[in-house]
Amino acid sequence: MKKSDPVALGRLYWSAFATDEALEASTVDRAAFRDDVVAYLKAEFGDVFKLLPCLEATPAEKVLERRVSDRAPLVDAAGAPAIPWTEGATTLLGDAFHAMIPSLGQGANSSFEGAYRLARAIRDADGDFPAALRGYERDQMARVASIVDASARQGKMVYEDKDEFMKNQAEAQDEIWGVTFPSLV
Repeated sequence: MKKSDPVALGRLYWSAFATDEALEASTVDRAAFRDDVVAYLKAEFGDVFKLLPCLEATPAEKVLERRVSDRAPLVDAAGAPAIPWTEGATTLLGDAFHAMIPSLGQGANSSFEGAYRLARAIRDADGDFPAALRGYERDQMARVASIVDASARQGKMVYEDKDEFMKNQAEAQDEIWGVTFPSLV
């Protein structure tokens, strides 16, 4: 299979996450597994609904183990954009501006929207680039703050009560798509 082949050709993309709090509460010691990431994941996540068959079918060299993070949106107590820098012709885009964990799958989409907003702000700047950038930042943060917040809330639920979430997710997908997917276990 070539790198450019679609995932659908008998392949599956899966992920497993845990919050720092969930890992601290875990009885599984990551260090005890050294380089055996699959054995570690089985010990940590093997009881998660529908995940064990994925773990068993995945070669260790195909597993990417890494930390993901988010941060609170740059908003004030009322939810209005509150960007800490207020001058200059510098701004941020994508995760540098509004990092979010992937629990909603909206990080890249939000970054594409931000790129469009930034391009439009620069196009319409009329020579005042710092003002155009502040406008882009306000508009982008107003758009993504609720997405970042929802992603964090869902992530906390997913990563700290993963079994219940996965069961609810499977039921919701079956209902949304009008298809009942057979259990993998």
